[in-house]
Amino acid sequence: MKTRVCSLLALALSVSVQAQTSNHEAAAEGRNGSDLTELPSPASGRRVGVMGPAPTGRGSEGEGETARLKSTSRGNHATGRSLPRENPVPGGIAIVPVAPDTEPVPLVHYDNQRVLVMPHAGKWQAVVGLPLSLSPGPQTLHVGSGTERKREISFDVRSKVYAEQRLTIENRRLVEPSAEDLARIEQETEVIRAVFTTWSEFPFKFLQFRPPAQGRLSSLFGLRRFFNNEPRQSHSGIDIAAPTGTPVVAPLGGIVVETGEYFFNGKTVFLDHGQGLICMFNHLSRILVERGKRVETGEKIGEIGMTGRVTGPHLHWTVSLNNSRVDPEIFLPDNWSTGNK
Repeated sequence: MKTRVCSLLALALSVSVQAQTSNHEAAAEGRNGSDLTELPSPASGRRVGVMGPAPTGRGSEGEGETARLKSTSRGNHATGRSLPRENPVPGGIAIVPVAPDTEPVPLVHYDNQRVLVMPHAGKWQAVVGLPLSLSPGPQTLHVGSGTERKREISFDVRSKVYAEQRLTIENRRLVEPSAEDLARIEQETEVIRAVFTTWSEFPFKFLQFRPPAQGRLSSLFGLRRFFNNEPRQSHSGIDIAAPTGTPVVAPLGGIVVETGEYFFNGKTVFLDHGQGLICMFNHLSRILVERGKRVETGEKIGEIGMTGRVTGPHLHWTVSLNNSRVDPEIFLPDNWSTGNK
Protein backbone atom coordinates (compact mmCIF):
# COMPACT_ATOMS: atom_id res chain seq x y z
CA MET A 1 0.00 0.00 0.00
CA LYS A 2 1.60 3.22 -1.14
CA THR A 3 1.89 6.04 1.38
CA ARG A 4 -1.16 8.22 1.80
CA VAL A 5 0.63 11.29 3.07
CA CYS A 6 1.90 12.70 -0.21
CA SER A 7 0.49 16.10 -1.20
CA LEU A 8 -2.64 16.21 -3.29
CA LEU A 9 -0.86 18.52 -5.70
CA ALA A 10 1.95 16.00 -6.19
CA LEU A 11 -0.33 13.32 -7.62
CA ALA A 12 0.94 12.08 -10.97
CA LEU A 13 -0.05 9.52 -13.54
CA SER A 14 2.57 7.14 -12.22
CA VAL A 15 0.75 6.90 -8.88
CA SER A 16 -1.77 4.09 -8.64
CA VAL A 17 -5.49 4.84 -8.46
CA GLN A 18 -5.58 3.30 -5.00
CA ALA A 19 -2.87 5.62 -3.69
CA GLN A 20 -4.59 8.64 -5.25
CA THR A 21 -7.83 7.73 -3.54
CA SER A 22 -6.10 7.54 -0.17
CA ASN A 23 -4.53 10.97 -0.65
CA HIS A 24 -7.91 12.53 -1.34
CA GLU A 25 -9.36 10.81 1.71
CA ALA A 26 -6.51 12.14 3.84
CA ALA A 27 -6.93 15.67 2.51
CA ALA A 28 -10.59 16.13 3.34
CA GLU A 29 -10.91 13.78 6.37
CA GLY A 30 -14.32 12.79 7.48
CA ARG A 31 -15.95 11.58 4.29
CA ASN A 32 -16.08 7.90 4.91
CA GLY A 33 -18.35 7.31 7.97
CA SER A 34 -19.79 3.84 8.12
CA ASP A 35 -20.36 4.70 4.51
CA LEU A 36 -19.65 1.26 3.14
CA THR A 37 -21.29 -0.97 5.68
CA GLU A 38 -24.51 -1.35 7.60
CA LEU A 39 -22.86 -3.42 10.31
CA PRO A 40 -22.47 -1.73 13.72
CA SER A 41 -18.92 -0.94 14.76
CA PRO A 42 -17.38 -1.98 18.09
CA ALA A 43 -19.27 -0.53 21.07
CA SER A 44 -21.87 0.94 18.72
CA GLY A 45 -25.57 0.42 18.45
CA ARG A 46 -26.60 3.07 21.00
CA ARG A 47 -29.81 4.90 20.30
CA VAL A 48 -29.33 8.65 20.11
CA GLY A 49 -31.93 11.34 20.14
CA VAL A 50 -32.63 15.02 20.52
CA MET A 51 -32.36 16.14 24.12
CA GLY A 52 -35.11 17.67 26.17
CA PRO A 53 -38.86 17.77 25.56
CA ALA A 54 -39.86 16.89 22.03
CA PRO A 55 -40.99 20.08 20.29
CA THR A 56 -44.31 20.12 18.50
CA GLY A 57 -43.96 18.49 15.11
CA ARG A 58 -41.15 16.09 16.04
CA GLY A 59 -42.22 12.50 15.61
CA SER A 60 -40.55 9.15 15.35
CA GLU A 61 -37.50 8.37 13.23
CA GLY A 62 -38.03 8.94 9.56
CA GLU A 63 -40.69 11.59 10.04
CA GLY A 64 -39.96 14.47 7.73
CA GLU A 65 -40.98 17.49 9.82
CA THR A 66 -39.56 19.04 12.96
CA ALA A 67 -40.27 22.27 14.76
CA ARG A 68 -37.57 24.90 15.17
CA LEU A 69 -36.13 24.90 18.67
CA LYS A 70 -34.82 28.40 19.23
CA SER A 71 -31.89 29.16 21.48
CA THR A 72 -30.63 32.50 22.73
CA SER A 73 -27.16 31.19 23.53
CA ARG A 74 -24.52 29.00 21.97
CA GLY A 75 -24.71 26.31 24.58
CA ASN A 76 -26.92 24.47 27.02
CA HIS A 77 -27.55 26.09 30.38
CA ALA A 78 -29.53 23.13 31.70
CA THR A 79 -26.56 20.82 32.16
CA GLY A 80 -24.47 23.27 34.20
CA ARG A 81 -21.35 22.63 32.08
CA SER A 82 -20.24 25.42 29.78
CA LEU A 83 -17.09 23.81 28.35
CA PRO A 84 -16.76 20.63 26.29
CA ARG A 85 -15.26 17.57 27.98
CA GLU A 86 -11.49 17.78 27.96
CA ASN A 87 -9.78 14.73 26.49
CA PRO A 88 -6.18 15.55 25.48
CA VAL A 89 -5.60 12.63 23.10
CA PRO A 90 -5.30 12.52 19.29
CA GLY A 91 -8.80 13.32 18.05
CA GLY A 92 -9.72 14.97 21.34
CA ILE A 93 -9.40 18.47 22.78
CA ALA A 94 -7.18 20.18 25.33
CA ILE A 95 -8.48 23.04 27.46
CA VAL A 96 -5.65 25.36 28.49
CA PRO A 97 -5.97 28.53 30.62
CA VAL A 98 -3.99 31.26 28.88
CA ALA A 99 -4.78 34.56 30.71
CA PRO A 100 -7.05 36.15 33.34
CA ASP A 101 -10.42 37.08 31.86
CA THR A 102 -9.92 40.63 33.14
CA GLU A 103 -7.44 41.09 30.29
CA PRO A 104 -8.41 41.59 26.61
CA VAL A 105 -9.19 38.45 24.67
CA PRO A 106 -5.82 36.85 23.83
CA LEU A 107 -4.88 35.67 20.36
CA VAL A 108 -3.85 31.99 20.53
CA HIS A 109 -2.33 29.75 17.85
CA TYR A 110 -1.60 26.03 17.77
CA ASP A 111 0.27 24.48 14.85
CA ASN A 112 -0.18 27.75 12.88
CA GLN A 113 -3.97 27.68 13.36
CA ARG A 114 -6.09 30.17 15.34
CA VAL A 115 -7.57 28.60 18.46
CA LEU A 116 -11.02 29.12 19.99
CA VAL A 117 -10.87 31.10 23.25
CA MET A 118 -13.69 31.55 25.76
CA PRO A 119 -14.01 32.69 29.40
CA HIS A 120 -14.43 30.18 32.22
CA ALA A 121 -13.57 30.19 35.95
CA GLY A 122 -11.94 33.60 35.78
CA LYS A 123 -9.60 32.68 32.92
CA TRP A 124 -9.50 32.85 29.16
CA GLN A 125 -9.50 29.18 28.16
CA ALA A 126 -8.02 27.96 24.88
CA VAL A 127 -10.11 25.07 23.52
CA VAL A 128 -7.66 23.23 21.27
CA GLY A 129 -8.57 20.60 18.68
CA LEU A 130 -6.00 17.78 18.42
CA PRO A 131 -5.68 15.95 15.06
CA LEU A 132 -5.96 12.18 14.90
CA SER A 133 -2.48 12.04 13.35
CA LEU A 134 -0.86 13.79 16.34
CA SER A 135 1.95 12.00 18.20
CA PRO A 136 1.53 11.97 22.00
CA GLY A 137 3.79 14.18 24.08
CA PRO A 138 4.33 17.87 24.90
CA GLN A 139 2.63 20.48 22.72
CA THR A 140 2.93 24.27 22.60
CA LEU A 141 0.45 27.14 22.31
CA HIS A 142 1.58 30.56 21.14
CA VAL A 143 -0.21 33.46 22.85
CA GLY A 144 0.03 37.06 21.64
CA SER A 145 -0.38 39.14 18.50
CA GLY A 146 1.14 41.93 16.46
CA THR A 147 4.09 43.61 18.14
CA GLU A 148 3.22 41.98 21.45
CA ARG A 149 5.81 39.49 22.60
CA LYS A 150 4.39 36.03 22.20
CA ARG A 151 4.26 33.67 25.14
CA GLU A 152 4.53 29.91 24.92
CA ILE A 153 2.32 27.66 27.03
CA SER A 154 2.92 23.92 27.08
CA PHE A 155 0.43 21.10 27.55
CA ASP A 156 0.63 17.33 27.20
CA VAL A 157 -1.20 14.96 24.88
CA ARG A 158 -1.78 11.37 25.98
CA SER A 159 -1.80 8.34 23.70
CA LYS A 160 -4.94 6.53 22.62
CA VAL A 161 -5.42 3.40 20.54
CA TYR A 162 -8.64 3.34 18.56
CA ALA A 163 -10.41 0.14 17.56
CA GLU A 164 -10.19 -1.35 14.07
CA GLN A 165 -13.00 -1.72 11.57
CA ARG A 166 -12.58 -4.08 8.61
CA LEU A 167 -14.98 -3.86 5.68
CA THR A 168 -15.37 -5.98 2.56
CA ILE A 169 -16.41 -3.91 -0.47
CA GLU A 170 -17.66 -5.56 -3.66
CA ASN A 171 -18.02 -2.37 -5.73
CA ARG A 172 -14.39 -1.53 -6.54
CA ARG A 173 -15.30 1.96 -7.73
CA LEU A 174 -16.19 2.85 -4.17
CA VAL A 175 -12.61 2.03 -3.15
CA GLU A 176 -10.72 2.81 -6.38
CA PRO A 177 -12.39 5.73 -8.22
CA SER A 178 -11.82 6.21 -11.95
CA ALA A 179 -9.61 8.96 -13.37
CA GLU A 180 -12.72 11.02 -14.06
CA ASP A 181 -13.89 10.51 -10.47
CA LEU A 182 -10.47 11.53 -9.16
CA ALA A 183 -10.58 14.81 -11.07
CA ARG A 184 -13.95 15.59 -9.48
CA ILE A 185 -12.71 14.54 -6.05
CA GLU A 186 -9.68 16.84 -6.36
CA GLN A 187 -11.89 19.85 -7.02
CA GLU A 188 -14.23 18.96 -4.18
CA THR A 189 -11.33 18.43 -1.79
CA GLU A 190 -10.14 22.00 -2.32
CA VAL A 191 -13.61 23.29 -1.42
CA ILE A 192 -13.73 21.16 1.73
CA ARG A 193 -10.24 22.22 2.78
CA ALA A 194 -11.18 25.88 2.43
CA VAL A 195 -14.35 25.44 4.51
CA PHE A 196 -12.46 23.80 7.37
CA THR A 197 -10.10 26.79 7.58
CA THR A 198 -12.99 29.25 7.96
CA TRP A 199 -12.60 31.69 10.85
CA SER A 200 -15.31 34.03 12.10
CA GLU A 201 -15.27 36.03 15.32
CA PHE A 202 -17.98 34.98 17.74
CA PRO A 203 -17.78 35.19 21.56
CA PHE A 204 -18.69 31.95 23.32
CA LYS A 205 -19.97 31.81 26.90
CA PHE A 206 -21.26 28.25 26.63
CA LEU A 207 -20.10 25.58 24.22
CA GLN A 208 -22.20 22.45 24.08
CA PHE A 209 -24.02 20.67 21.26
CA ARG A 210 -27.32 18.85 21.06
CA PRO A 211 -27.49 15.66 18.96
CA PRO A 212 -28.21 16.54 15.32
CA ALA A 213 -30.46 13.53 14.66
CA GLN A 214 -32.36 10.67 16.22
CA GLY A 215 -31.17 7.17 15.43
CA ARG A 216 -28.63 4.45 16.19
CA LEU A 217 -24.98 5.32 16.77
CA SER A 218 -23.62 2.94 14.15
CA SER A 219 -19.95 3.95 13.88
CA LEU A 220 -17.69 5.63 16.41
CA PHE A 221 -15.05 8.31 15.96
CA GLY A 222 -11.42 7.31 15.35
CA LEU A 223 -11.93 3.77 14.04
CA ARG A 224 -8.85 2.56 12.13
CA ARG A 225 -10.43 1.33 8.94
CA PHE A 226 -9.48 -1.32 6.40
CA PHE A 227 -11.33 -1.74 3.10
CA ASN A 228 -10.71 -5.20 1.62
CA ASN A 229 -7.76 -5.48 4.05
CA GLU A 230 -6.21 -2.25 2.71
CA PRO A 231 -5.68 0.49 5.33
CA ARG A 232 -7.68 3.67 4.84
CA GLN A 233 -8.10 6.93 6.74
CA SER A 234 -9.41 6.69 10.29
CA HIS A 235 -13.06 7.53 10.81
CA SER A 236 -13.10 11.25 11.56
CA GLY A 237 -16.72 11.60 12.66
CA ILE A 238 -19.60 9.59 14.05
CA ASP A 239 -22.44 7.92 12.16
CA ILE A 240 -26.10 7.98 13.16
CA ALA A 241 -28.11 5.38 11.27
CA ALA A 242 -31.78 6.18 10.70
CA PRO A 243 -34.41 5.91 7.95
CA THR A 244 -34.23 8.22 4.96
CA GLY A 245 -36.10 11.43 5.74
CA THR A 246 -35.18 11.54 9.44
CA PRO A 247 -34.67 15.23 10.36
CA VAL A 248 -31.14 16.61 10.77
CA VAL A 249 -30.96 19.72 12.95
CA ALA A 250 -28.25 22.22 13.82
CA PRO A 251 -26.43 21.07 17.00
CA LEU A 252 -25.57 24.71 17.70
CA GLY A 253 -26.41 28.05 16.14
CA GLY A 254 -24.29 29.12 13.19
CA ILE A 255 -24.00 30.18 9.56
CA VAL A 256 -24.35 27.86 6.57
CA VAL A 257 -20.97 28.39 4.88
CA GLU A 258 -21.30 25.79 2.12
CA THR A 259 -23.62 23.15 0.71
CA GLY A 260 -23.15 20.75 -2.16
CA GLU A 261 -23.18 17.18 -3.43
CA TYR A 262 -19.81 15.42 -3.35
CA PHE A 263 -18.44 12.10 -4.60
CA PHE A 264 -17.69 10.66 -1.16
CA ASN A 265 -19.94 12.83 1.02
CA GLY A 266 -23.10 13.00 -1.04
CA LYS A 267 -25.39 15.91 -0.22
CA THR A 268 -23.62 17.93 2.45
CA VAL A 269 -24.14 20.97 4.69
CA PHE A 270 -21.33 22.85 6.47
CA LEU A 271 -22.11 25.04 9.50
CA ASP A 272 -19.72 27.65 10.88
CA HIS A 273 -20.35 28.08 14.62
CA GLY A 274 -17.53 30.60 15.08
CA GLN A 275 -13.84 30.68 16.00
CA GLY A 276 -12.84 27.76 13.78
CA LEU A 277 -15.59 25.40 14.99
CA ILE A 278 -17.13 23.82 11.86
CA CYS A 279 -19.65 20.98 11.53
CA MET A 280 -20.11 18.86 8.40
CA PHE A 281 -23.24 16.76 7.76
CA ASN A 282 -22.95 14.13 4.98
CA HIS A 283 -25.12 11.75 2.94
CA LEU A 284 -28.30 13.82 3.23
CA SER A 285 -31.34 13.04 1.10
CA ARG A 286 -32.44 16.69 1.19
CA ILE A 287 -30.69 19.98 1.94
CA LEU A 288 -33.11 22.50 3.43
CA VAL A 289 -30.84 25.53 3.89
CA GLU A 290 -28.90 27.82 1.59
CA ARG A 291 -25.41 29.22 1.82
CA GLY A 292 -25.29 32.31 4.03
CA LYS A 293 -28.36 31.41 6.11
CA ARG A 294 -28.12 31.84 9.88
CA VAL A 295 -29.64 28.89 11.76
CA GLU A 296 -30.53 28.47 15.42
CA THR A 297 -29.83 25.50 17.67
CA GLY A 298 -32.32 22.76 16.78
CA GLU A 299 -33.35 24.25 13.44
CA LYS A 300 -33.84 21.67 10.70
CA ILE A 301 -31.13 21.82 8.02
CA GLY A 302 -31.74 18.61 6.09
CA GLU A 303 -32.83 14.98 6.16
CA ILE A 304 -30.88 11.75 6.50
CA GLY A 305 -30.26 9.86 3.27
CA MET A 306 -27.78 7.62 1.49
CA THR A 307 -26.16 9.88 -1.09
CA GLY A 308 -22.44 9.60 -1.82
CA ARG A 309 -20.34 6.57 -0.82
CA VAL A 310 -22.78 4.62 1.33
CA THR A 311 -24.71 1.36 1.45
CA GLY A 312 -27.44 2.43 3.86
CA PRO A 313 -29.11 5.62 5.12
CA HIS A 314 -27.23 7.42 7.88
CA LEU A 315 -25.81 10.78 8.91
CA HIS A 316 -22.04 11.15 9.02
CA TRP A 317 -21.30 14.06 11.38
CA THR A 318 -17.83 15.61 11.46
CA VAL A 319 -16.68 18.30 13.91
CA SER A 320 -13.60 20.36 13.02
CA LEU A 321 -11.87 22.62 15.55
CA ASN A 322 -8.86 24.75 14.52
CA ASN A 323 -8.81 22.62 11.33
CA SER A 324 -8.50 19.35 13.30
CA ARG A 325 -11.23 16.70 13.15
CA VAL A 326 -12.26 15.84 16.69
CA ASP A 327 -14.73 13.51 18.39
CA PRO A 328 -18.24 15.05 18.25
CA GLU A 329 -19.25 13.28 21.47
CA ILE A 330 -16.88 15.58 23.40
CA PHE A 331 -19.31 18.44 22.76
CA LEU A 332 -22.47 16.57 23.75
CA PRO A 333 -23.92 16.51 27.29
CA ASP A 334 -22.65 13.84 29.67
CA ASN A 335 -25.98 11.99 29.60
CA TRP A 336 -26.75 12.51 25.93
CA SER A 337 -27.31 8.79 25.28
CA THR A 338 -29.19 8.02 28.50
CA GLY A 339 -32.19 5.87 27.73
CA ASN A 340 -31.09 5.37 24.13
CA LYS A 341 -28.99 2.20 24.43
